[in-house]
Amino acid sequence: MEATKKQFNHDRSIDNIITINPAPHSLATANNIKSIKQDQTNHSDDQTELATCVKQSLEKYFSHLDGHTTMNLYELVINEIEKPMFETVLEHCGGNQSKAALTLGMNRGTFRKKLKAHDLLD
Repeated sequence: MEATKKQFNHDRSIDNIITINPAPHSLATANNIKSIKQDQTNHSDDQTELATCVKQSLEKYFSHLDGHTTMNLYELVINEIEKPMFETVLEHCGGNQSKAALTLGMNRGTFRKKLKAHDLLD
């Protein structure tokens, strides 16, 4: 319980630092609020675009089955998505695996394990 309380307090203090003392480049001023709202709209559009792409790809996959059944579809889709996602995030993070894992919201050890599974480790 004490560890959870400390973690919560740590998280809250980070939130307070960000809220009270935001980095200069992240200040929401009257001049850039419109831009922030547009970025949020674009992000929503990107999610819709990705979902549409996945749906269309799966529909195409099923149409090519020609009546045959499929197995392990979940694993197939995850493997097809993970590798390019990991490559892109790593590139975005300048090859920094810790930063990439944080960006993805996963433990660095788990991330390294997945990189190895996709033959992405040097």
